[in-house]
Amino acid sequence: MSKASVVTWSRELLWPEDLPEAEVIDLSQVEIMGCWVHDWLRGHPEQAVTGAQPLIRKQLARAGVPVVWSDHPRKPSAAGGLSAGERAMLLG
Repeated sequence: MSKASVVTWSRELLWPEDLPEAEVIDLSQVEIMGCWVHDWLRGHPEQAVTGAQPLIRKQLARAGVPVVWSDHPRKPSAAGGLSAGERAMLLG
């Protein structure tokens, strides 16, 4: 089973739970996150993320979490995935 192109995480992520995986994770609806999310992201090195509030971005940077910040649109396109240019930008 392949990963979705984009998934949105939301609300307060204070306690461990199953988080969906995707090529790009939209953090725009995350209000606060616990350090367990840092561990999840460390287990997925070079994970592309987008849309985080400034406080979340600062938290991840201070914790040294190895994410790749992306300007990818926050919702998948009508075509349902990344274009060749977007994929090259993210992975190249």
